Amino acid sequence: MKSWAWWKLRLFETGIALVLSTSLIAVSGVVADRQKGAVPAAAWLRVNEVYVPDHPSGSNPAMIYDRVISAEFEGFWIVEVQRQTYTGLWGTVCSGSGVTQYSPGQIIENNTVSWDWFVGESCPVPPGLYRLRITYTLSKPGWPPKRVFVLSNEFKVEA
Repeated sequence: MKSWAWWKLRLFETGIALVLSTSLIAVSGVVADRQKGAVPAAAWLRVNEVYVPDHPSGSNPAMIYDRVISAEFEGFWIVEVQRQTYTGLWGTVCSGSGVTQYSPGQIIENNTVSWDWFVGESCPVPPGLYRLRITYTLSKPGWPPKRVFVLSNEFKVEA
């Protein structure tokens, strides 16, 4: 029969093994989360250009929306139509938002969309100097959310 000292040593070794394995599992989870957090948003979505031509007030112009989707994700987007004030600051005059499921196979023909489609709702604006500010929040299960901010060109809305 084994002595009590032998059993105490085996119990101590088992405890050490449990502590080490628990620590290793916890550390590997933290490392995996950090690696996911280090993946840039551009690895999922890259917006190359948002171009709005100068156009008359009340029209629904065709605009360039050139983007590349490289991963599947859900995206919450907000488009702000911003007007430049007489002081040079930009103020939001209207906005649109929505949630879209993105996947790499989605292509916009000729990278061309309408103003109403892009903003997500009707947004008639008076004459002035404008730009669009777009914010995307990208998410997928098990990953931290990622953000993309895009500014369009400055464009004139004419009378």
